[in-house]
Parts: sequence; structure tokens; C-alpha cells
Amino acid sequence: MIELKTRWKEQVDTKNPLPEYPRPNMVRDSFFSLNGEWEYCINRQEEVTEYDGTIIVPFSPETALSGVQKIVMPEDYLHYKKVFRLPEGFQKDRVLLHFGAVDQECSVYLNGQLLGEHVGGYLAFSFDITEKVKKRHENILKVKVTDTLDKAYPYGKQRKNRGGMWYTPVSGIWQTIWMEAVPENYIENIRLTPDLNGVDIEITMAGEKDNPVKTGFRIQLTLENGKIVEREFSGNTMTKDFHDIMRAISNADSVEIIADYNYYSYGLSAICPDVCDFAVYLDKEMKEGGIESL
Repeated sequence: MIELKTRWKEQVDTKNPLPEYPRPNMVRDSFFSLNGEWEYCINRQEEVTEYDGTIIVPFSPETALSGVQKIVMPEDYLHYKKVFRLPEGFQKDRVLLHFGAVDQECSVYLNGQLLGEHVGGYLAFSFDITEKVKKRHENILKVKVTDTLDKAYPYGKQRKNRGGMWYTPVSGIWQTIWMEAVPENYIENIRLTPDLNGVDIEITMAGEKDNPVKTGFRIQLTLENGKIVEREFSGNTMTKDFHDIMRAISNADSVEIIADYNYYSYGLSAICPDVCDFAVYLDKEMKEGGIESL
């Protein structure tokens, strides 16, 4: 096989490859990357007793940048292992573990406990590891992968025997693995839907299900000229599962409950016709009074 490489190959930091923040559409200050050197093994058993060597994550084993350059066959298991410690002062209330993408089916274990499984090679997924991660000691993260190129799932132009229009397959971890610390109640997702009149902002909140609290959202937009525009929306969760949709138009103070789902939807007028940055803050009313910004 002829190795094709660019001048940037030698510039890759194998200790910390792809150090950029991996989620540009929802950036938080908390970010701990697990990219870099992992142990790996390719075998035909669900368990592994000895690893083959080191792989550079998040490059798939078929690539030169991974340091492996081996094809994972349909009958193979691809095993990963990473030992890590949380940075000092990293944890808030909850700790989330994120996978950018793993191709094609995987099981994830932390300190010997199954976190969960995921199927499909293109979508990101995550786990709340608060109860399983060790705060001051070493943690062992393991990922077990199979890649059969099952036609039940999207696989693009991958084929084990490449040639013609077919490419060398990409197996296992191929996007950044990272962690973040969040408060007990936090914004899980933000979805923007533009139309001719403005933009609809849908905010998905995750949080403390057994102790509902009053919440409000503050949306801050920074325009191209540096001007900052803010709008505040307040509401009260009606069930302990936070399953309410609330809608507030930009010139109204009241909030109307219109459905029973797991996100809040606010209409925002077209005050920013060009591309601009915006921030969303979740505020929690504390029992002793006052607002704590999250």
C-alpha cells in the first residue's frame, strides 16, 4: 500500500492530537480531552488479556496517523483502553463523557462497569459518569468495537477490499473523546430554526429530576458591531421531569405552556440579520433566594 501523507503529518502531537474544542455550536469552559495514546488490541474474542500496543486516538486503526495501519475485519473485535485522572478542580455537580463518533457498534466500560452501548458510525453520544468516575484516583476507560459494515446502517463508500470508487474502511474511534463538568441543572442542547421573520431557539434542559426548581433563561447576542443584546425569559417547571415546552415571543413578558415535551422553545425576533455569536444562560432560583448563574 502506498502511503499518502501531507506535510502536517509530522506536526501532529501524539500526546494531544486535535486539541480544539470539539463542539463549536455549544461551547462551555469545561473541557478535558482524552485524545492521545491509548492501548489497543484486535482479536476475535470479546475479552482481552494482553494489548497489541499503542494507538493514537481519534485516528482509526486503518490510518497512518493512528500508528497501527491494520484493517479490522467483520469477525474482529477492536479493544481500546485508556487510564486517566480527572484534572484538579475539574468536577462540578455532574461529569459527562462524550464520544464524537465510533464506527460501527461499541460498548463502553468505566472502571469495570458498563456505561452503555451505541450503534452507528456517524453520530455523537455521551454518558453521565458522575457516579462511576473516581475523583482523586486513576480511572480505566475501555471501549469494545465491532465493524461489520452492516448495511442496516450508513457506511458510505467503505469496503474491506478497497478499489475503484470504494475507500479503505474507517473502524473504531474516529472523532474526539472528551469530558465536561456541568451543574446539576444544565442546558443539554440548543437548536436554532431560522425563518423569514426571525429565528426560533429551542433549549433542551437536563437536570435534577427529583427536586424541581424555578428556572429562567437569559439569551445574549453579540452583534458584528460589538453591541450586546439580551432577552430574559422566566418560567416555572410544572412537573418534576422538566417535560414542558414554553414559548415567549420577543415582545412579551408572559410564557405560555403549549405542550408536554422535554424542551423549552422561545421565539426571538430578527435583530441579528447577519452571522453573530450568542450565549444562553440558565438561571436557577436558590431556596434561600436570589439567582445563581449556571
